[in-house]
Amino acid sequence: LKVTSIFFQEFGGVSHPGPDHPVQHVFGKKSLEENLGKCTFQISPGAFFQTNTEGAEVLYNIVVERIKEVTKDPKDTLLLDVCCGTGTIGLTCLKEEVVGKLVGVDISEPAIKDAEINATKNGYTEPSTTRFIASAAEKILPETMK
Repeated sequence: LKVTSIFFQEFGGVSHPGPDHPVQHVFGKKSLEENLGKCTFQISPGAFFQTNTEGAEVLYNIVVERIKEVTKDPKDTLLLDVCCGTGTIGLTCLKEEVVGKLVGVDISEPAIKDAEINATKNGYTEPSTTRFIASAAEKILPETMK
């Protein structure tokens, strides 16, 4: 087992810290990189990512197939990904060409920063194609959906 990164996070609470709780980088890479399907993803501390890549690929393939079943014109299809984390589901759907636009929302700023980086890493640089918002979904959905 090769250790690639070590981070330290002190927390005195009874549950788990929020995604923006300070994390100290101690050793190695400041983020991890994972291949999932046809995409590559950066993952930082505080950002959600599926822990079982093989299982996530099976799940995402099912999502892609279900979208194909209900979509007539993928280029005109907008995927609203609530609690998007690092953007894995939405970017996978873009890469598989079952949707043409993606709006991802997550309360975790580190996850949204990673999602924006991941969009670029995977060839999606146009704001008209991908947009990621760091916010509680219930606060921004009414305005975003107009």
